[in-house]
Amino acid sequence: MSRLPVYPWPDKLVAALKALAEHGLVLVSVATPPAASREFTRQRIRSALSDLLSNNFDIPAGQIQLDHEPGKRPGQHLAIPGHHIALSISHEPGLSIAAICDGRPATTIGIDLLRIAHLPDWRDVAGLYLGEQITASIASAPLAQQAPYFAAHWARLEATFKCRGLPLSEWSVQLERELSGCTFSELDLPEGYAGALAISDSVNPN
Repeated sequence: MSRLPVYPWPDKLVAALKALAEHGLVLVSVATPPAASREFTRQRIRSALSDLLSNNFDIPAGQIQLDHEPGKRPGQHLAIPGHHIALSISHEPGLSIAAICDGRPATTIGIDLLRIAHLPDWRDVAGLYLGEQITASIASAPLAQQAPYFAAHWARLEATFKCRGLPLSEWSVQLERELSGCTFSELDLPEGYAGALAISDSVNPN
């Protein structure tokens, strides 16, 4: 599976703008203090998004109103004439990431980030949410690789739920059907983090 680049903000602003212009999709990251409050991390990543969108569409940052309503995708009501901007955001201690997609009205995306260090025992969680097949696959890996493998699968699962606009639920055959139809990419992230992007509809991340 290919790994999508994630551009640190503001250092890689120019590269991020180029990616968005060429592919209609870009991922950005913001480093934060490990003990930073949730509100601080939200403000930092939203500032990065506003800066990117302002530069890309040549509109004042103050006119970009990201959706703050809990439980809804940020930006689903973002009004930029002629564009449908889908956004997704994820936070972990030390790092926040966001995806911006300039796609069709039906396009949805989901992004998820997980810090691999200090994961609790993954077996019970994997059995409930990832299903027997994936859990067995993780368990068959060398011990040192089990936590990273679990993190990669978990990030993909969470990204899919976000993409589909569904709450996290335990695995079932019916749920697996409901979550099908997304295109997945792993993310090129700093060591110690795993992440995934899920896209539904018309955007090809490659």
